[in-house]
Amino acid sequence: MITITIIGFLAAMAIPAFTLMRQRSQNARLANDLRTFAGAFQTYALEHADWPADVSPGVVPVEMGGALSSAWTQPLPCGGQWEWDYEPSTPLVAITLYNPSAPLVQMLALDRLIDDGNATSGRFRQNGTEWNFLLEE
Repeated sequence: MITITIIGFLAAMAIPAFTLMRQRSQNARLANDLRTFAGAFQTYALEHADWPADVSPGVVPVEMGGALSSAWTQPLPCGGQWEWDYEPSTPLVAITLYNPSAPLVQMLALDRLIDDGNATSGRFRQNGTEWNFLLEE
């Protein structure tokens, strides 16, 4: 009985630590992919004086064929998909994390990692169920 209790206490301490480590790992991968993708889109914009056309979630813009890794079409580590958002009629030029399933606390930790930690300001912002990484305002 004492052994079971000790194992229970150890599991109760290990599960939150494991969850936190998994979220940190996912966020590190997201931040790295985001920086890589942002560089590719910015290079395209410098070379062509315009941004690629808007596409649906998980779809590689035709103009970016070969410039984005296969990670673009795979599910995000935090759930959801990558999306390219370019709305010429609005100021939205962004790489979007479309419909991530990660808890808000994880998304705010990602915001602290790549931006200012505030979901309503900076370059990384929450927009309903999406999170936009703004390349231009």
